[in-house]
Order: sequence, then structure tokens, then C-alpha cells
Amino acid sequence: MKYLRRLVSAFFVTLAVLALAVGLYFGVPAVRSCVNQLYTTIYGFISGTDIPDRGGLIQVDGDGSLIDSGDLDSLDDSGITGDNASVDTEKYVYYSLLTSDGQTVYQQICANIEAMETTFIPETDISVSEMQDAIESVFNDHPEYFWIETAYSYRYTSNDVCVQITLCFNETADDFTTAKTAFDSAAEEIISCAETLESDYEKEKYVHDAVIALADYDESVSDSYSQSAYSALVMGRTVCAGYARAFQYIMQELDITTYYCVGYAGGDHAWNIVELSDGYYNVDLTWDDATSSTYAWFNLPDSVFGRTHTRTDLSVQLPSCEGTAYYNLEDTEGAQTTSDTQPSQTPDSGTPSTQTPDNGSSDLTAPNSHSSDDTVPDAEETTPAQPDAGGTAPTQPDGNPSPQTPSDDRPSGAGSGGFGQPGGGGAAQTPGN
Repeated sequence: MKYLRRLVSAFFVTLAVLALAVGLYFGVPAVRSCVNQLYTTIYGFISGTDIPDRGGLIQVDGDGSLIDSGDLDSLDDSGITGDNASVDTEKYVYYSLLTSDGQTVYQQICANIEAMETTFIPETDISVSEMQDAIESVFNDHPEYFWIETAYSYRYTSNDVCVQITLCFNETADDFTTAKTAFDSAAEEIISCAETLESDYEKEKYVHDAVIALADYDESVSDSYSQSAYSALVMGRTVCAGYARAFQYIMQELDITTYYCVGYAGGDHAWNIVELSDGYYNVDLTWDDATSSTYAWFNLPDSVFGRTHTRTDLSVQLPSCEGTAYYNLEDTEGAQTTSDTQPSQTPDSGTPSTQTPDNGSSDLTAPNSHSSDDTVPDAEETTPAQPDAGGTAPTQPDGNPSPQTPSDDRPSGAGSGGFGQPGGGGAAQTPGN
């Protein structure tokens, strides 16, 4: 068997060299994609790891057109500018990565999204690259904006200055009140159960299980929806971006720092980075929903996760994931391990026991029409028992509360005024310090 593995490895190395040559001929992106795919395949074979063939990320991408100087006075403009409020840069981490002009336009983009306006003129002179970073940052920071698409258009001058931005909204914007009510209700059902749990780890694990139980991986979902949290929480059918943004949104509502991360994992892919008490961890719900082990890609450090996942774009600037206290706690067959990192115990005293929820599958095609089998798991069923000093695990309330419909149907969320206020259940959070 050892010699067979070596033979197969040599075969894949040969393929990698050929792919590199082809990639050099067709362009650098082809090289990166081919090499990443081959590396992931080789690693999976040699290590015996089940590598899911799941992705579906669509990059945030704009279509630009050069404008004549004589047409500058005729540009459409919503007239809406940002409120220049202070921003919680721990929660909205991508905002902190921008230049000063980028941050100004970031807030203006948020204000126009919440006002359901698609076209506006940047309130400050900004280069095309800075504008592109600002739009990508808004998308990555704000999963509550489920009605925006990854595509947009812009106009620019010969000096590479962006003079107009036009966003694209999906069909939920046509009946926003109905869509938002469905989104808030689905999110609140998970949030209200998770809030009954004690530690951030317990809440994280519950949300992870609940989103996986609620959504099925389905590449046939329209691109207009597939990149949104709405596709996972309401439609029950999504791809990697939908899993990651649904998880990010609910964790944000629970005041647990969670980032949306993009990169390569056998193809364009999205996952999450979560901050727990001892540092940051990688979490990939999409791949966990594809393997026999529900936690094979849950709370992994970069030393393990980086074997199959590579960050790209602005995500390369996110914090490194070096936490260890919550790595491999679930002790499930197929969980990723590393020779220099051993499964650790919780900071309290010992490894919690877990129960895996029944992940019902869904064939749903219409929003907010889940079958009775695709229910969110009870908090009691998925909560690990955290032993205290006396060895007695705390008990949790039983059952799911009824979904709650918010009284405010405005795009800006449950609160009043200010960008980035959550559109789902739970108390509104103003992005101030």
C-alpha cells in the first residue's frame, strides 16, 4: 500500500507540473486554481481525509465603463451620503482595512443599501481600486444585507477616479417587508435558543448545528440568492457563501466576533473565522455538512486548516487562527488532526460530551416553506455538557420558542438610523464604540 501511495503521488505531481505549464500559458489565475485543486486532491489521498467537493463562491465583481468628461454633469445620484458614525472595527473588521476615503464610501454604500437606492455618486474622490475594496468590505462585513448581489457597475474617469456606483438588488427587494419578516423569523428561532446557553463555545456549536440542519447544499440555487444568508435561513438551499453568511449573521447577533473569509479550497470558497476565549478558529459549515463527521472542519487552527484552505483578497489580512483550547473537542471520527497539536480539553475541566443533531435534508424551492423534518434542533439536544468543579453539568431550557416578527420593516434593521444595524432578531446593535 505504501508503494501504491508513492506511485499515485508521483502521478499527481506530474499532473501538477503539466497544470503549471498550462496555467502559465493561459494566465496566473489558472495556475493558482489548478495547483490548489491538485494539492487538495493529493493531500486528501495521502492523508486519507475526506475532502468535500463543495464551494460555489461568486466573487464580488464590478463592471466598469469609462465616462467622457462632458457627461459628468448628467450622472444619476440618490443624494444619500454616509453618516460618518464611529464604527465597531472589531465587529466590522473589513472596514478597518480601508483607507480614509474607502471608509467614507463604505458608509455611503451602507446608507444607500438601507435606503434601497441603487445608484449614487461617491461623496469623495476615490480611486477605482479603493472603491472596489469598499464594496467588497461592505459585502463581507454585513450578512444582514441579504438583498444585495455580488455584481455591481461603476463609471470612472480617465484619471481612474470612480464617479458613479450602481448596486444590484435581488428579487427580495421587490417585496422587502415579506422577505425581511421571513429572514428575521428564521434567524430569531436559532438566536433565541442559542441565547439560553452559557459559553460562547456552546452557542457557536449550537448555531453551527442549527444552520447545517436547516440548509442543504444546492448549486442550482440562483446566483441572485445563493451568496446570501437568506438562501440558507429562508430557502433552505444554498452554497458555501450562504452557509458562511448565515452563520456570521447569527453569531454577530449573539455578540460573538465572527468574520466572513474567502479563498481557495479546491475552488473559490467561503468559510468563517470565530473568536473564542483563547484566540481565533476556522469553521467551515459547508464542508461539515458534506462529511460523515459533522465537526471535521470545526474550530481548526491554521496549522491544520491551511492544508486545504488558502485565504485570498482582503481576507488575507484577517487575524491568524492559532487557538487550541477548543480544537478537536468533539472527538468525532474524521476530525482533522496534526502531529504537533493534540486534542485539548476545555478551559474548565475536561472534554464535553456532544450529541449530533438530526440534519434533515430539504428539497425546498420556495422561500419560508421548510418541511416539518427540517426544524432547528433544541438547544438541549446539541449543547455539550460543560462540567463544573463538582462534576455536575448545567442543564438548559427545553424546546424552541415561537418565531418573533420584528415591528420595524425598514431595510436598516431593528433599530433606527445608522448603517450596519442587524436586520434579524435580537436587540439592534449600533456600530458605534
